[in-house]
Amino acid sequence: QIIRLEKEYNLRLAELNERLQRVINNAKIHHDTMDRLIEEKEAIHLRLKEAIHYGEVLCEYCKKYFTPQGIVRHRTACASKPEIKITKEHKVEMKETREDLEARKAALQEELKNLEKVSAKKLNNEKKVEPETDGTDDSMVYHEDQGTNDIKPEE
Repeated sequence: QIIRLEKEYNLRLAELNERLQRVINNAKIHHDTMDRLIEEKEAIHLRLKEAIHYGEVLCEYCKKYFTPQGIVRHRTACASKPEIKITKEHKVEMKETREDLEARKAALQEELKNLEKVSAKKLNNEKKVEPETDGTDDSMVYHEDQGTNDIKPEE
């Protein structure tokens, strides 16, 4: 009985493998047929487009059709011209650069304010540290307006 079941299993397995192989082969055939039909459709579409736009001129920049008189006017102002596209790209690039520079400028201004605060604190500390003498000997006196130490003349 086990041998009979094993034979049935092997026959059923062979039948399923054969059916699977047929499905795979049919799918390959259908894919090839679809590719061929798509290529034919594209060729027919191009010929139909040429027939519809017979006597019209194609703009090389924006790929639109114009009459011979209209293309002359259109070419000068076509928005898809490379020069115009480059300008648009440069505008975006310039904007990004400007934003970077503004951010850097703001950071530098903030740093400058911090440095001014630190230097003001140091100046205040120096004024407090250097006491003025009574003038009995050759002493150093701090002059606020000059920011230097000079020898005080004796009287």
